[in-house]
Amino acid sequence: MESPAQETSTAAPAASRPGGVAQVHNLLDRLELRLQLSQWLNLALAGALVLSAGAHGWRALHPPQPEYFATTADGRLIPLVPISEPYVAQETLLAWVTEAVTQAYTLDYVHYRKQLTAMRPNFSDEGFKHHLQALEAAGTLEAVIKRRLVSQVVPTAPPVVVNQGVLADRYAWKIEMKLGLSYQGASSQSTPQALVAEVLVVRMPTHEVPRGLAVHQLITRGS
Repeated sequence: MESPAQETSTAAPAASRPGGVAQVHNLLDRLELRLQLSQWLNLALAGALVLSAGAHGWRALHPPQPEYFATTADGRLIPLVPISEPYVAQETLLAWVTEAVTQAYTLDYVHYRKQLTAMRPNFSDEGFKHHLQALEAAGTLEAVIKRRLVSQVVPTAPPVVVNQGVLADRYAWKIEMKLGLSYQGASSQSTPQALVAEVLVVRMPTHEVPRGLAVHQLITRGS
């Protein structure tokens, strides 16, 4: 027959079993929780990878448009604006046209070569060629040189834009400007002739012409 002390000692391990089972269950719960967290993290990572791949694919199919700039001789940047866009404000345009038309008809018998050279940048190649032909056809150059004259141009009204839009892939403006043209000699001066200048201005590439404008056609008629 066993003693009471021995009965107590043999019963103790049986009492400790529920606690051990609980610890196992707690361990399993923690492992399951970690497994769930790991699965959620894997799903989140997979989603981020899908989004990243989609973003790279979008960029590959829709690359950003590059921006190009030209520079002047002193290093200043010149934006390369498409010639199908106006580029300049109308006030700036009209002020420049007034100066260009005035310069185009201001000649004297001493400096006419320098004056023609100075007005050349205001024109396109075709525009300047036609302007020279018009001066020769009208006898203006010959009269200035042989009769030792000085031509004087005075705008009599602000220039007006009568039409504008894209013309042959270039933005263009048709401008009319009223002016008075007279000739002065050594001992006489002609009465100012009232004229209307019809000017066709076109956009030019800014890397070729920094102002982005050129006179493509210049015609005068009586007002």
